[in-house]
Amino acid sequence: MRREAIKDGQTSLLEASLIASRRTAEFYTTEGRLATEHALIDDNSDGLGTPADWFRGVRAVKTAANSAGVDGLRAHQIHLVRSEQERKLSPALRARRDELEVAIAKLRETKGKTTDAEYYGQLEPLLLELARLYGPNQPGFE
Repeated sequence: MRREAIKDGQTSLLEASLIASRRTAEFYTTEGRLATEHALIDDNSDGLGTPADWFRGVRAVKTAANSAGVDGLRAHQIHLVRSEQERKLSPALRARRDELEVAIAKLRETKGKTTDAEYYGQLEPLLLELARLYGPNQPGFE
C-alpha cells in the first residue's frame, strides 16, 4: 500500500525540485534514453549538492561519504506557493520558526553520537518553543 504524504497547502522549493527531478528521470527511463545530466540541490553552500534519490519525502535518508552536509533544509523553508496560514505569519515569527527547524535538523544529525538523555534533553526545549509558535495565540493557527 502506498503511503500518502501529508499536505500543508503549499509548495516548497525542495518539493518542486524533487518532483521535477523524479519526473525527468521517469521520462528518460520510459523513453529508454540515457540521461547525461542529473539535477542536484545545493542549499548549504558547500558546492557539492544532493541528488533527488537521496530523499524520501522531503527528508534526506542518505549521507555523504565525506561527512558533507546534506542539502534540502533551507530549500524546504522557501515556499513558491504559500498556504493561507503561512501568509498570516509575521516575518519575525517565520524567521524564528525557520531557525528552530534548522536547529532541530542539526541536532537530529547528532542523535547516534550522544546518549538518548542528552539528545532528548536538547530536543525537548526546541520542540516546545516550536509548538508555542504554532499555539492558539498565533495568527493563522487557531
